[in-house]
Formats: sequence, C-alpha cells, structure tokens
Amino acid sequence: MVKLLILADDFTGALDTGVQFSGKGIRTQVVVSGHWVEPDSDCDVIVIDVETRHVPKEKAYEIVNDVCQRAVKYGIRCFYKKTDSALRGNVGSELQAAADAVFGKNIVFVPAFPAMRRITVDGVHYIDGIPVKESVFGQDLFEPVMYDRVDELLRATGYRGGVIGVSKAERKLQTAEDWKTQASEERRQKAAEAAKQQLFLYDAETDADLDEIAEAVSKKSDIPILAGCAGFAAKLPELLKLPVKKSGDVKLKENLVFLCGSVNPITKSQIVYGEKMGIPRIHLKPEEKLEISYWDQPEGLGKIRQLAKDGMQHIIIDSNDEEGHNDTMEYAAKKGYSIEDVRVRISETLGYLLKKLIDAGMEATYLITGGDTLIGFMKAIGVSELEPVNEIRPGCVLTSLNYQDKKHYVITKSGGFGQERLIEQLTRILAQ
Repeated sequence: MVKLLILADDFTGALDTGVQFSGKGIRTQVVVSGHWVEPDSDCDVIVIDVETRHVPKEKAYEIVNDVCQRAVKYGIRCFYKKTDSALRGNVGSELQAAADAVFGKNIVFVPAFPAMRRITVDGVHYIDGIPVKESVFGQDLFEPVMYDRVDELLRATGYRGGVIGVSKAERKLQTAEDWKTQASEERRQKAAEAAKQQLFLYDAETDADLDEIAEAVSKKSDIPILAGCAGFAAKLPELLKLPVKKSGDVKLKENLVFLCGSVNPITKSQIVYGEKMGIPRIHLKPEEKLEISYWDQPEGLGKIRQLAKDGMQHIIIDSNDEEGHNDTMEYAAKKGYSIEDVRVRISETLGYLLKKLIDAGMEATYLITGGDTLIGFMKAIGVSELEPVNEIRPGCVLTSLNYQDKKHYVITKSGGFGQERLIEQLTRILAQ
C-alpha cells in the first residue's frame, strides 16, 4: 500500500526527491504523467512528475488538484508537494491546489536545501548567500524568479491562504491551534484573519534545522501536507516510519557522456572546467539542436557515427553557443521560433540525438542536465518511468532505465546544481 505521494513539477525534481527513498531501499515508483497514475501493488512511495513547471498557473492548479483528489479517493493520506529549490515555477498555485484537494490539513512548507547552499532566513530565500531574485535564477532566460520573500512569491504565483512565517524560535508550532494558544497577540490576530487552512513557512539554514522540523511534525497525530525540495524530503523516511533496507551496488561504464541542455551559468562553469581537464567539448550548431530531422539526414547520420565512436571515451555534447556568439537565437529569429519554441526544440532534439547515439552502438554512463532534456530522451525511446538508484553526488541522481532489452544508467542533474569540479568528481567515481 502506498504510504506517500510526491508531486513534482519537472523530472529532475521528481528524481532527486524520489532517490531520497529508493536510496534507502524503499520501493519507489517515479513516473512522468500529467494525471493520476495508479501505483504498483508493492510500491511504498509514488512520485509523479506532473510537468507543470512551464504551464500557466491556472493549468498547474487544475492538474495538481485533480491528481490529489484522485489520490485521496485511492486511499493515500500523506502528501509531499516537491518545489524547486530556487522557487521557480507555479509554487503558490500548486500548494493551493493540494490544500483544496486534501481538505482539512494545514501545509508545512520548508523550501530550504542547506546541502546545496539554499536557505531561508526570516522568510527570505537565499542561493549561495544571495537573495534568490539577485542570483542566477533571477536572470533565468525562461523563468526568472521575481521575489526574494517567499510569502510574496507564493501569493504572486497563486496561493490564496494564510502564510505564517516560523522562525527558529517558533519552529515547534505546526498547526493553527498551536499558534493561537502560544503565539503573540499580533500573530493570533493574523491567524484568525487568515484562511482556515494555514501554510506554515519554515526558516532553515542547516541540515539540523530540517531534522528538528521533521521531529516536530512527526509528533502530530495528523501529518499535514508537506512541501519543500529534496532536502526536507530526505527526512521523510524516518518521519513517516517507512521500511528501510540496504540497496545493492551497481557497476557503471567508465566513460561519461555529458549531454547539456541547460543554459544555467553553474552548468556552464562545470563544462568549462571539464574542457580544461581535456574532455572534448562538442558545440552543437543551431540546426543540430533545433531541427530534430537533421539527425535523420545523411550529414546528421554521419556525425552520429562519429559521435558514437567519440563517446566511447569522455565527451561533452553542449547545446550552448560558443562564448561571445548568439547563433541559436539568430537562427531561431530567422525561422520565427519563440523562446518557448527554442526551449522545447532543444530538449526534444537532444533527447532524440541520444537515442540515435545509443542505437549507433554508444555505451556509456550518461549525464543529462535539465528535466526537459531528460523528458525529451524518454519520449524518444518510449519510456515513461525511471528507477532512481542512489544519489551519486549531492544533487546528482543515478537512475536506470530499460531500452532495447538492456539496462542503461543515467545521471540526472538540475542545471543549477553542483560544484564547478563536478565532471572531474564524476569521472573519478566511474573509474573506481
């Protein structure tokens, strides 16, 4: 019987949350779907990627609300709304959708991920010590984060209920009744004026903070709707008393093929470092990343044969333009492609390219950045489910999938995760 439903808005988020359970031997099912999917009979945790990161907030509300309602009817009682650690996407509307579907429960929201240097202090979210709006995520080409204060961001993205900030000193207060009996008069008035269902927004700066919040929640007779990123999700196996057992080891291919579908400066710095290590870096030309049909034409097929051969060693296949060039957007403008068209085309084309490389005989451990690129690959090979294996590095999830009667291992990573020397660290792990 399923003990927990996790809803994520993109696939890398679904995997880096799901691995917090599968890495402890808990039977975890991760699926890509815009709707409710009935879990396998032996599943303890089901993670559904509802793919709502890039849709309007009204559509995101409809999808999340429908999935939660169906999950309630199925008998699930514990819910975790996975949110982006940089607060991108429709955070507010999706939390509102869960609250409306799972009636009578408050929300405990812990957006911090201290292990990745993402913390919340006095209701303000920070990335590497910088308020999120001023960080690289505030400059994102596709989905810039416009607010530093989490309560403001929640309301701007569709949350309508009451938001009560919980500092370290106040962190033992989980429910509206707790607040009314123990908080100051000003706080009690705010609670009384707010909606019946409350969202408690927790500050957190360290992993120990997450432990304390989880311990306080575990003492409640009725677990609230829980929300946050992979950092707080890692505390749920113990909080929910899920059956933990040892996971088996896996043998990986020593060569790393890095397929980059991210424009995030953090990922770019990782690629530059990998290139300095001597790893070949292939910059895809605009037509090679925006026209999926290119890879079925004679010129594209010839390059696939060469890339498949090169990919038997470490290689970086990069969708970013060379430094100082803007070839992709210039090509897109000539073709009449919008920014959204560019995002979709790159992810679908890179996914199809990886399929063609595997079909051509490439055997490797694959590193894919960006949930959209991973989805593009899965669509190309006709797979809708991955199995998270373990967290090979913080923020890097090792997963497996079956294609052509063979198991392939893929490392997934959000574009904004990881240290500059990530590629070097991964190649050392594969060489062991």
